Amino acid sequence: MIRMDDDLQSWKPMEPNLKRAACEGDVEFLTKAIGSGKGQGYWLSRFTPKDCEARYAGNILHLAVWHGKEDFVKEVIRELPEVVVSRLLRHREPAGEVRNRTPALLAIERGESLIAEILTCGSRAELIQGIVDDQGNSPLFLAVKNGLDNVVTNLLSYQGALCGRGPDGLTALHVLPGLLKDKRESIEPPSSTFYYSNPIARISRISHNLFLSS
Repeated sequence: MIRMDDDLQSWKPMEPNLKRAACEGDVEFLTKAIGSGKGQGYWLSRFTPKDCEARYAGNILHLAVWHGKEDFVKEVIRELPEVVVSRLLRHREPAGEVRNRTPALLAIERGESLIAEILTCGSRAELIQGIVDDQGNSPLFLAVKNGLDNVVTNLLSYQGALCGRGPDGLTALHVLPGLLKDKRESIEPPSSTFYYSNPIARISRISHNLFLSS
């Protein structure tokens, strides 16, 4: 697992208008800023709260995730240069209550399922798959724990179920309660109740669907 500690000194303080746009989901402002030819330094910036000013912090993707601004996230991913998007996605933010999460980890933890799907789609899943937060949670571990099956599907396209570890070396197969209480469950025919209460069944079903669609 990777604990990606980007050099925070290389990230400039975020300009107030950009911070506002990310928090409010102002796609029109974003489009104009992109069209004006802003340099990488403008986009690779972070907001850090002073004292208890705000619970949120980080780059524009962190801020948009925190406030649930799906369209803003889509536009950032679609329109900014790949090298900029890559750094935004891999940035672990220590300030506020973000707790060293990348934008994807933050989206998964907060249950922003549609945004989390965007941030883990395609090659983005491979880019962030091994990055963990300060508690050792990987994207796959949290996605299974929080029942975000489409995100799990995205991540399993680029890694095995045993690769997505969490605290104490647990994998995505161990995160739901009751897994080891009744070993008989692991050989019972799948049902809707069993599927949603057992992580092995969930990952097996998703992996099977991936195989059929490949």
